[in-house]
Amino acid sequence: MGAVGEICGFGEKKLSGIVYSAFAEKEEGIMAWVKSKNGDWEFEFVTPQMNEAGGQVLSMWTSEVESFHKIILDLLASLPGGDMAEEMGGKDLGLGWMELEMIGDLVNAIKGKDDVEEMCEALLGPPEEEEESPIEEEEG
Repeated sequence: MGAVGEICGFGEKKLSGIVYSAFAEKEEGIMAWVKSKNGDWEFEFVTPQMNEAGGQVLSMWTSEVESFHKIILDLLASLPGGDMAEEMGGKDLGLGWMELEMIGDLVNAIKGKDDVEEMCEALLGPPEEEEESPIEEEEG
């Protein structure tokens, strides 16, 4: 694994002028808990996209309902690298990257109630055709 930044001391690494005191090296870069200017711990993700999306989830985590936690942990536990989510109570749903991408695309495409109803209708399939009963001819 390629290290990112410079080692500053035991368990510390300097990256972009910030000293990370707890870090885990990954092939893609570094993930770290860092102390902000006000002294609070913040998690800094590897990519800007994860900083935005993951930061949103983390900022709301404690105020969200249990079902939200379960959905997030189950999705993470289903993916490669999700072992910790499983240890935190997530259930592997047997999903992979392709399924997760489809879920994300669907959620991003939904803009309102009509979209939800339309998707549900599509999942139900076409209406069943009723068999027409032959019209009985009246005997004359």
